Amino acid sequence: MNRLMLSTLDDYARTGSFSSSDDIRDFLSLFEDIDSPCVFNDILGAPGFKQMTTPTTYTRAISTEEGGMLSFDISKVRKEGNFYLDGGKWHRRITFNKDILYIDSSVYTGEAGGVFFDTKQTYPGEGGCIHLVMDLVYDPEQDLCLISSIRPAGEIPASALDASRFTVVVRPETQVEGEVLHNGRPLNYNEYGQTFLENRELSFSNDVYAVKTVVEGVSDYYDVLHLQFRKLHHFRFKPRYSMTMGGKAFSMDNAPESVNFSSSSKATEMGLDVGFLFLSGKHARTGLYSGAAYSSSRLEMTAGNFSYDFLPGRTYQITSVEEAYSYTDIMVPLYLESEFSLGRWVNLSLDLGAKFYIAQDTKVQTPYHVVGTVAGSSLDLNGDRNGFLDPGYYGKNPYDLSFFANLEVDVRAYYKFLYVFVSGGYEYGIPALLPAYSPETVKTYFLPSGTSPVFPVVYGGGKDLLFRSFSQSISFHRQSIWLSFGLKIKLNI
Repeated sequence: MNRLMLSTLDDYARTGSFSSSDDIRDFLSLFEDIDSPCVFNDILGAPGFKQMTTPTTYTRAISTEEGGMLSFDISKVRKEGNFYLDGGKWHRRITFNKDILYIDSSVYTGEAGGVFFDTKQTYPGEGGCIHLVMDLVYDPEQDLCLISSIRPAGEIPASALDASRFTVVVRPETQVEGEVLHNGRPLNYNEYGQTFLENRELSFSNDVYAVKTVVEGVSDYYDVLHLQFRKLHHFRFKPRYSMTMGGKAFSMDNAPESVNFSSSSKATEMGLDVGFLFLSGKHARTGLYSGAAYSSSRLEMTAGNFSYDFLPGRTYQITSVEEAYSYTDIMVPLYLESEFSLGRWVNLSLDLGAKFYIAQDTKVQTPYHVVGTVAGSSLDLNGDRNGFLDPGYYGKNPYDLSFFANLEVDVRAYYKFLYVFVSGGYEYGIPALLPAYSPETVKTYFLPSGTSPVFPVVYGGGKDLLFRSFSQSISFHRQSIWLSFGLKIKLNI
């Protein structure tokens, strides 16, 4: 009787893969009643998985003609309890472990060649097996041992395969799949390059690639998804406002040494930078930016407490001189920006490039004012009577160029496309925005022959007195520290 029972178990293991019609016939012959729901459907991925079904229906759970292949191993066979006699037949219960591999190659999965349903991958905590109980019945009159039922030995752990329609995701060739999330977690592929999900709800946290899910394999009870990645084109828009710090936008190159000269300056910019990222990675990106900005600057110059002789007996004692100009330009930047991710919310950027200024307007911001004495007589001159105050004397070059570097911090404000940024930077311009004084640029009759220029110089001119601007004795260039803030809008298409 023991021999027959073990033989029945061996026949179950031999024929249970249904590799031929003979196997199916022999498998059904092992059961006491093929029309009774006495078999636990243990075929992962097959219709009716985890349900009690009839042996006939069980054999139809897969179709070898349509590419299905089933294999399994039985291990740890144990007797449970003793023989007992019931209705003239002997009954015996045994337990065993069954690790199952079912390959459904009827759907397209790329190089894998099919969907692999494997208990080792699905139930690693259970030893990669399903634990079953088989009830055997021995009929002494026919000397025949048959299977009465096969049931689970305990509760089968839950898995994605329990869903009425689950999803199989095939691992893509592009190695960014770790950014595809399901329920907030990266997909975990098995050794066959597949993972099973209870639904198709996927999210993607990578902004270097766009992902598209393509259903290329469909069965009656599950879908096969293939992930297709496309590298995104990354654009950046940066509306910003910038201002110089420390009371300095310009640096003087050759201020008069004979006078107590000082200057202060400031500048602001308001504009829009547009960038295209041509090198993109997960944590670092590099882009080329340009744009346009309205630039406004102001230059103030003062001097005082100096004297000189213009003609014998005509001594000038200058107490103070004040002069101020304002400039407006259209500024066009061109720079490279390297952007580094410090986490989901913060980026650090480094900008290196140049600014090209196109002069628009120059104005005397405050009247030129000279206070002092001439040959002992009081002197108080205002700019509205100065014939030298015209753009030919104090206007800067129509174009100028400077170079700059910025360090920028971006903080995410909304979703993944809107950031608030603040940056600090340094700018250094090419010298001589105003040409330095040369004798050729000054009408010689304003100075005695052979006299070195001393500025400002005051002249008699009929009823009015004239004086010369600082702009005829100095040159300056842009040199400043900038503070900028604004928005960074990321557009990935």
